[in-house]
Amino acid sequence: MWKTDLLNLEESYIVFGPRYSSFTANFNYIGGNEDFDVTSKQFGLGLGGETLFKISEQFRLVAAVGLDYFFNNTLKGHDTSYSPDDDNVNPRNDNQNNDELFTYSDANKAIKQPSLMPRVLIGVVYHL
Repeated sequence: MWKTDLLNLEESYIVFGPRYSSFTANFNYIGGNEDFDVTSKQFGLGLGGETLFKISEQFRLVAAVGLDYFFNNTLKGHDTSYSPDDDNVNPRNDNQNNDELFTYSDANKAIKQPSLMPRVLIGVVYHL
């Protein structure tokens, strides 16, 4: 956290730091012949602003906004994994495209794994 006078408020900060996301997408096909999860665990970076407003000596109202960026990571599920470097395990064939193997790019488009995530927080902070 870096203290700033950007908004000309008493307690304003620019915040920057690491982020972690655990992501799960569920696929349940009609008729129940397939029901499986695809998971990913991503690391990233976040940047934003935070302001604290004094309520009393111990309590502050905090308002924060930011944007988090997550790096691509391996997608796992249904006995298959797709990695950003296309070192894939048990990749499936695209039977609508001359049985070419699906790539990480194909899997990532299908899953819509988060990459940019806005963040908004309003809360109360208690100072000890």
